[in-house]
Amino acid sequence: MGVELTLYFDVDKHINSKIDYIYCFNKLSFDRDKKLFNSIKKDCIAHPVLKSFKFETYKGLEMTQIDHYGALLTYVNVGSFKKISQKGLSKWNKAIFRLIDSLDDDFKIVLYYH
Repeated sequence: MGVELTLYFDVDKHINSKIDYIYCFNKLSFDRDKKLFNSIKKDCIAHPVLKSFKFETYKGLEMTQIDHYGALLTYVNVGSFKKISQKGLSKWNKAIFRLIDSLDDDFKIVLYYH
C-alpha cells in the first residue's frame, strides 16, 4: 500500500475568497510515483486551505480541511507545477501535466494525499 495523490481543480476560483466553501468537482489522480510526489512537496509552494473544502467523492459530497493522514489540506498554483521535471513519468502522469500546462499560472489545485 502506498501514498496516492488526487488533484482537485478549483474551476470557480473560490479558494480563500469570501465564499464559505470551496467546491471541487473536477479531479485527476496521479499514478503512484514517490519521486514525483516528493518533487511536488519540495518544489511547489503550497498554501493552506483556509476555508472549508467541499469535494465530490464516491460517497457523495464531503467537507474537510484535512487529508487522509490528518495533515491540513493545501493548494498550489499551476505555475508551481510547471517547475517540476516530467522526465521518467508514466504516460498517465504526463497527460495530467499536459492538462496542467494548458491552465493559467494562477489557477489553483488542491492536493489531497490519501
